[in-house]
Amino acid sequence: MTQANESLGLTASEHIERIYEHTRAPIFDYAIVNTAPFSAQTLARYAKENASPIQADIDRIEALGVHCIVGDFASEEQLCATMRIESRPPC
Repeated sequence: MTQANESLGLTASEHIERIYEHTRAPIFDYAIVNTAPFSAQTLARYAKENASPIQADIDRIEALGVHCIVGDFASEEQLCATMRIESRPPC
């Protein structure tokens, strides 16, 4: 997810490029990229915080020489379980 005033509108590859600008070197061999959609409820919750999903532009990431590991890494069931453990709010 993006964060207000930090990464709004950046794609995944642009995030990597920004990190490279700061490190002055291509430091990544792999990127873990979520390709699963988020529910409307989750999107609404993030929108309240001025956050939104990052576009997973896999071809562009791989063009940077970074190998993508893709999958459903933002499982809402796991997210809710993590939230309950960390802060105990109901999901």
